[in-house]
Amino acid sequence: MERLIKYFTPTSYTLSLSIDKHKKTARGNVIIIGSPHSDTIKLHSKDLTIDRLQLDDQIEKFTTYKDLDLLEFKSAEKIEIDYHFTLNENMEGCYLSSYDYNNHKEFLVSTQFESHYARQCFPCIDEPEAKAIFDLSITIPAEDKDDIVISNMPIKSRQETTTIFETTPKMSTYLLAFCIGRFQKKSKTSASGHKVTTFCALNQDKNSVDFANDIACAALDFYDRKFGLKYPLEKLDQIAIPDFEAGAMENWGLVTYRESCLLASKTASISTKEVIALVIAHELSHQWFGNLVTMKWWDNLWLNESFANLMERLCVDSLHPEYKTFEDFFTGECVYALSRDALPGIQAVQQEVNDPADIATLFDSAIVYSKGSRLLFMLYRILGEKNFYAGLKDYFKKYK
Repeated sequence: MERLIKYFTPTSYTLSLSIDKHKKTARGNVIIIGSPHSDTIKLHSKDLTIDRLQLDDQIEKFTTYKDLDLLEFKSAEKIEIDYHFTLNENMEGCYLSSYDYNNHKEFLVSTQFESHYARQCFPCIDEPEAKAIFDLSITIPAEDKDDIVISNMPIKSRQETTTIFETTPKMSTYLLAFCIGRFQKKSKTSASGHKVTTFCALNQDKNSVDFANDIACAALDFYDRKFGLKYPLEKLDQIAIPDFEAGAMENWGLVTYRESCLLASKTASISTKEVIALVIAHELSHQWFGNLVTMKWWDNLWLNESFANLMERLCVDSLHPEYKTFEDFFTGECVYALSRDALPGIQAVQQEVNDPADIATLFDSAIVYSKGSRLLFMLYRILGEKNFYAGLKDYFKKYK
């Protein structure tokens, strides 16, 4: 697969979206600043209708290659594109979801950009190495003025129906996220001063977010200590989405979850709480390993996930030793990995990824998560806890 970063390295995206969840439509304007490395530039663009492309303030022609998800045009340092698209319902890119509340269907908009779905929301270089800062603004219809609109960063200002967010740190396109809709929320501040807010749909028990808030606060404090580097954003939002394909997604500052992986009633079983705690601890470890530092290409996604799979166990075992989570690790995940690994033709932990679309076919959870985390646990035991975390601290400082 051709890497587009060789043609152009983006440094910033200014993205303005107007989204109507009732009409299932979205209009966008994106201004991309960066450094060209060729006479032509190629951007990823999938299911987007390009209305206008302007280069250094001059309207220019462009060529689309729909079968390759590509948009090609001549080189420039400043690119501005007007476009529009239809909100999909397949839980990829910028998509439409819904839930029933008081005999009425509530619609909401959410995002899922990992691994290569940001291109379904805005033209971009949709590769993890192509990190940039993002300035995002979202406009919604007047009838939805009371909807909650959240993204990775805190709100900078809200003018009538337009919400403008603070500038993100330098990050990959797949970590950008936003949600729009009617939600309820509760907040809690951790011992280290991190504000955590957890959102859920109106048809859920508002108190079902309490356990998630408690775990998230404690996990952030745990990682602050162990990684020697404080959680770098001003806030952490967690949101339970009614329609969500994965268990959760570690978008920086706005982690999205399947409802069953985030919400816990007051009478929830220990096993239910353990699962939720592990998922939260997994995603929050990614705020450092994955978000603050990121693999250049998807070949090393295994390390990203294996590391988080190990850290979730170390974190939850520290916070709730009564869960005996390492017993489940040894008798469950390790056996699962050994059983799969004993079969002929099973993939190695690290696999070459020629196209992000290959990830779904290569993602054997027994190998990528369970075997990979077992390998890292061996490393943890060999080095010892002190040296293991000392190495991580050096790594974060060098590559953040």
